[in-house]
Amino acid sequence: MAIFSKFEIKDSLKVLFGNPNMIKHNSSGNTYYSFDKGIIKVIIEAEEEEYAIIIGHAMAFAPFGKTEFDYPESYKPLEELILDCKEENIIVMGDLNTEKPFELMPKINNKVRDIVNGPTTKDYYEKRGEVQMDYIMISDSLKEDKKYKIDNFSDHYIIAADIIKK
Repeated sequence: MAIFSKFEIKDSLKVLFGNPNMIKHNSSGNTYYSFDKGIIKVIIEAEEEEYAIIIGHAMAFAPFGKTEFDYPESYKPLEELILDCKEENIIVMGDLNTEKPFELMPKINNKVRDIVNGPTTKDYYEKRGEVQMDYIMISDSLKEDKKYKIDNFSDHYIIAADIIKK
């Protein structure tokens, strides 16, 4: 993960999603462990306005036979970063590995809203059909001008948006 900005990055912070330290043994005798997943928050200033931009890639629970609702505390660091934003302009993006981020983090409903509102994974993703796992969430001070979904070699589409001040 990285954030590249043509505007000066005034401040930055890196934290981790909670890691429930899951272990899986497969039939071949291999052992798999869950590993730390990161979240980056930066503050930029553009046209005399401050923006908080948060990106993250949450843990995938399905390979371990679990769901995100088995370990909702894993999302607590992301929820706290969003809630602690003092800036009016907030943009949150990333692969959250959940179809229900607002159920996992109900307090963020008053801070941001999803602008993707559609499937972001291909229909072969974990045999569940096309689902939304990737998000672009923005505060009420912002709006999307255009949205893009680009097919590529991954099991996820590339999603992007032009976001402007209201």
